[in-house]
Amino acid sequence: MENVYEVRKRKKLYFIISEKEKHKIKKIPKVAILINLYYLDKVQYYYQYLNVIPDYIDLFVISSNDEVLKKVKKDFSERGNFFYIKKQNRGRDISALLVVGQKIYMKYDYICFTHDKKEKCDSMKNDIDLWNENLWGNTLKSEVYINNVINLFEENINIGLLVPPEPIGDELSTLGYNAWGDNYEEIKNLEKEMGLNSDIDYSLPPITFGTAFWCKVESIKKLFFKEWTYDDFVNEPMPNDGTISHAIERILAYIAQDAGFETGTIMTQDYAIRHINYLQEYSRVAFHFINNHLGIDGLGCIKQVERLLEYSQKNEYVCLYGAGKIAKNCLEYLRIINISPKYLIVSKYEDNVRMRYGFPIIEINELEDCEGAGIIVSVGKKLKDEIIKILEEKGIKNYISFYD
Repeated sequence: MENVYEVRKRKKLYFIISEKEKHKIKKIPKVAILINLYYLDKVQYYYQYLNVIPDYIDLFVISSNDEVLKKVKKDFSERGNFFYIKKQNRGRDISALLVVGQKIYMKYDYICFTHDKKEKCDSMKNDIDLWNENLWGNTLKSEVYINNVINLFEENINIGLLVPPEPIGDELSTLGYNAWGDNYEEIKNLEKEMGLNSDIDYSLPPITFGTAFWCKVESIKKLFFKEWTYDDFVNEPMPNDGTISHAIERILAYIAQDAGFETGTIMTQDYAIRHINYLQEYSRVAFHFINNHLGIDGLGCIKQVERLLEYSQKNEYVCLYGAGKIAKNCLEYLRIINISPKYLIVSKYEDNVRMRYGFPIIEINELEDCEGAGIIVSVGKKLKDEIIKILEEKGIKNYISFYD
């Protein structure tokens, strides 16, 4: 498909979708767009997106605000297949998705869902404006864009879920943030209740974050594993984290994964430029800081430190097999995460040296009880296989290589 640029990274596909060149859909599918609106003073802003939705798509506006519904009904009275649904003021956009949506979804092949946002304080306005552009512009930018999203589904049977990129901004960026929040336990409970076969892993960030998306209905059927009601959601004021709503925001891609579908991030060309520029500036500032204060000078170094930390936490203590320059490098990484090895291990003593870099040296034969020990093979690539062979012959299986 021309003008759709695909990048594969980890568990997600990335697509930059053209809003200029329209790709003809061979067979018009059944499509619905569900929109949750609440803020009356923001409604007019979203008209730029509502006005470009193709006529063949059913549009549902959901709100707990009577004034919002009244205004939208008046302003779009001449449009056909436009439906207005009143909801309770509980559960916000998530209850619109699950309580109202459960009566709608199965009638369609594809669904788009999005919702409004409003800043809570003046300092957040710029970030929220950008977030709104992200949520709406990357799902409903134009008639051509919408048709190209649907065509992307039609031409790729393996894709089930398409989402905007994670939010960016000085206050809102999810970069460097634990995106699981206080929701991991609730998410794992949902995973069990839904019977998902997925790879939810706390050591990795969620695949998706939020509830603005396009989907093949088949990919999220398990989202409706029960009859959702408003009582499933907390009363207002909703806490900032740790509720069923926050868990739902992070589990969508795993539901699609369980159903055998891949997830992708979609964005317009203009937004992709802004997104990349932001990421470059963020990375420049972040790496400048951590290099000055921690001595970490690149993404590879960060990943290595994270890997050593995870391994060290799994063991009562760690030892380095090696006492040369590679071991010294490994010690510098461990220093960053405040980990000190118990011993430096060598195959044979060298000139009766018993200490190096401030740590005791022992021969491998002196490691009598290695239960609870994690061994980091800290030698050059030429010696690595030899050291691993020694460990294996001694029945020691718990080791990793500093250079993998």
